[in-house]
Amino acid sequence: MTFSTTLQFRGFNPSDALRASIDEQVSRLVAFDSAVRWCRVVVSAERHPQRNADLYRVELHVLVPGREIHVGRTYGHDPRHEDPFTAVADAFRTARRCAETAADRRRQSPRRRRDAPKSA
Repeated sequence: MTFSTTLQFRGFNPSDALRASIDEQVSRLVAFDSAVRWCRVVVSAERHPQRNADLYRVELHVLVPGREIHVGRTYGHDPRHEDPFTAVADAFRTARRCAETAADRRRQSPRRRRDAPKSA
């Protein structure tokens, strides 16, 4: 099956290291759940007047069979998220938990065939 990834950055110019980190996180997610078909990553730098540094918001949109996973994090006053690498890692950690839940649901739900005879 084909897999598609879209990266978008808002409010800053990303380093090659940040792009490589995101690619690694996407690869881990696909390795974790091979049913992932599409992933969109949006990293935004949000300026806060009271702070000297930007805080980073990461949005993930992941498509797996039967479900679309949306992860969007704004980390408020957490100084760890002045680092875009930490914000990306936290968002992907949440996406992996959601993908695990979706995979568990896929395994537990009985597959119904439309042409199966109905019992009376």
